[in-house]
Amino acid sequence: MNVRSTDRSLRWRHVSRHKLTDLHISSLPSYVTKKSRSLHRWFDDLRCPSFDWLQVEITSHCNASCDYCPHCGYRDCWQGQHMTLATFHNLLPVFRKTALVYLQGWGEPLLHPHFFKMVSLAKERGCRIGITSNGTLWDSYVCEQVVQHGLDIVAFSLAGTNDRQDSMRCGTSFKSVLESIRLLDLAKKKLGSTQPAVHIAYMVLRSGLEEVATLPFLLEGLGVTHVVLSTLDLVTDPRLLAETLQPKDEKEEHYIRSYLKDAVERGKKLGIEMHFRVASPDQERGMCTENVLNAAFVSARGEVSPCAYTSLPAAQRVSLATFQKQEITPRLTFGNVNERSLSTIWGSTGYRAFRHRHDTGNHHSPCLDCPKLLMG
Repeated sequence: MNVRSTDRSLRWRHVSRHKLTDLHISSLPSYVTKKSRSLHRWFDDLRCPSFDWLQVEITSHCNASCDYCPHCGYRDCWQGQHMTLATFHNLLPVFRKTALVYLQGWGEPLLHPHFFKMVSLAKERGCRIGITSNGTLWDSYVCEQVVQHGLDIVAFSLAGTNDRQDSMRCGTSFKSVLESIRLLDLAKKKLGSTQPAVHIAYMVLRSGLEEVATLPFLLEGLGVTHVVLSTLDLVTDPRLLAETLQPKDEKEEHYIRSYLKDAVERGKKLGIEMHFRVASPDQERGMCTENVLNAAFVSARGEVSPCAYTSLPAAQRVSLATFQKQEITPRLTFGNVNERSLSTIWGSTGYRAFRHRHDTGNHHSPCLDCPKLLMG
């Protein structure tokens, strides 16, 4: 009998009696390392949660400068970077059990040099892929690549329908965004595809509330299927508090909702679904609209957080607007996928306790005063 092979067999049986999830790969003998890594991946797959969606920030760089975006408010301490392919590869096992992977965070996804490679890697895992873009980097070639790579959702961001929008979103223009949407619609028709679905991520500011009603008519015939009307929650400059749409009383709430409902009805007549939520002063805290029980945010650095608001690549404390007040809240992360798998992080004691508090309505900072709990 070969003594060396027998020795290996005995050592492996000794190792296998331990809980493999508690082993440190680096401490194992070299001849069992490969097998152990395979078993670790197998255990990770077994305990991998099923996500409704994962928001993956492939870059925190942006080529626009929007007044209401934290890129401007925290420009002096912003830490922009691209997610590395190694970090992205660490997420691939989880994509198999994720319904939607959204490749966007606090940056413009098309700036990433490996954007289309990341899309291909994710699509190979069987999940749907979506992005939100500022619409500045789209030409006919990019549009055809987006269609050919099988993206499922492309949302274009807007914050108005005229020159006021352009002044607040420096580096973009309303007309150029509409042109990008038109080019994408042409690419879909040329290639005989119904995908991606084209959405609009529309930031409703108080100074532009009346403009919302004209939006459906301006989008008519461009292939837009959905519009999400969002309100300003993250306020990095006190001067922007006046742009929030958080009513102080029932009368003001009715006033705001009437404008938004009118836009929804106009959109419906043109075949465009429009959705909105408004924080109500009388609303009891409910479930977070960021779906923190079944979704997560992964930053460009690989840090895992409940949502994008708790993972700004800037100051350690960020500012949320709640009914004309600024609430300063700390960042919140539970681990880094470059150090532990996402499955391990999701199942950690701290993250499980966080989700239990949300599930039972026992919210703590930084979520306690977040307007996302008051949306109705």
